Amino acid sequence: MSEPAPPAVHGAAASSREEPFPGVSRETHQGERATVTAYAFAPGASFPRHSHPEEQVTVFVAGEV
Repeated sequence: MSEPAPPAVHGAAASSREEPFPGVSRETHQGERATVTAYAFAPGASFPRHSHPEEQVTVFVAGEV
């Protein structure tokens, strides 16, 4: 079963797609003053609880949390 593709992000080129955890794929887009990371989660996949020193904004495009 292939991993779901992260949603498209326009404006900055994406790094290669990576799978940081089973069932989780992401692409990181680095602009001059911002970084946008697009994630896709397979059903039942999870991401460990963590924190960042900077602010983070999360937008859910589809699915349930």
